[in-house]
Amino acid sequence: MLERNGHRFHHRRNGNGTHDSICCECYLTVASASGELELAEYERAHACDPVQLYQVSQFVYPQPSSSEGKRKKTEREGLAIA
Repeated sequence: MLERNGHRFHHRRNGNGTHDSICCECYLTVASASGELELAEYERAHACDPVQLYQVSQFVYPQPSSSEGKRKKTEREGLAIA
C-alpha cells in the first residue's frame, strides 16, 4: 500500500517536535526521530511482520493479557487487587 506521496510510510509531527514514521501496511510506528530525514534509514530497514499483516487484514488486534484484563475489570468494579 502506498501513501498519496508514493511512499509506504506516513510521517507525523509530534507536539515535542519529533517525527514518527508509520508503516502504511502494518500500521506500526517504525521510528521516532528529531528530524524527518533521520527516518529514511529506519524505513529502509523495516520489514512488516507477517502475523501483524494478517491481523490488520482481518481487523484483529492483540487482546490484553488475562492479568491485565482482570485488573481493568477489577478497577471498573472498584475492587482492590490482592
